[in-house]
Amino acid sequence: IGHSLAYCQALEALAGCEVPLRARYLRVILLEMERLYNHVADFGAICNDTGFAFAHSQCFRIRERLLRLNKRLTGNRLLRDGMVPGGVDHDLPAGLNLTAELEAILADFNEVVAISLDNSMLRDRLEGAGRLAQNIAAGHGVLGVVARASNLDIDVRRDHPFAAYGDLSFPVPVYDSGDVHARAMVRVEEVRASVQIIQQ
Repeated sequence: IGHSLAYCQALEALAGCEVPLRARYLRVILLEMERLYNHVADFGAICNDTGFAFAHSQCFRIRERLLRLNKRLTGNRLLRDGMVPGGVDHDLPAGLNLTAELEAILADFNEVVAISLDNSMLRDRLEGAGRLAQNIAAGHGVLGVVARASNLDIDVRRDHPFAAYGDLSFPVPVYDSGDVHARAMVRVEEVRASVQIIQQ
């Protein structure tokens, strides 16, 4: 979705094409759905790297729920063909209560996160590991999750709004420790923020 949106926006800018408001909101939904399944899987993978396989298997189970929801949204588990120049390829399916589906998925994820972070072995292997100081992150032009985990308050959706992001409010999680724990927590908070954005 992210790559295809960049392509569509380039074409639209060249053609002077105005994307309808509803399509801009639907683009946000698709982008946040993509963020959801990636962040959930990444949190599980980080936990798995410490030997905490429980979180990995549970997060991939939740990711599967999200992929099935994606299939209902666009006909493709990875949201392929969701974007087209000038808008989107699908409206929301009739009868789909996306908010209720995402609230159930988020509750499931929150429970896995709570169990995971309550495990001292996991915390001991995340806290202080792989620390990236703010000045080094800034010097290397780090962006995204890694930047926000190293106390760089940067988010392109807020700082350079596109689609319908300029009409929405959402938290941008920033942590200052710059370690693996901070990077994991940015992902957790961004899952929660994505659900909030879609609900808006």
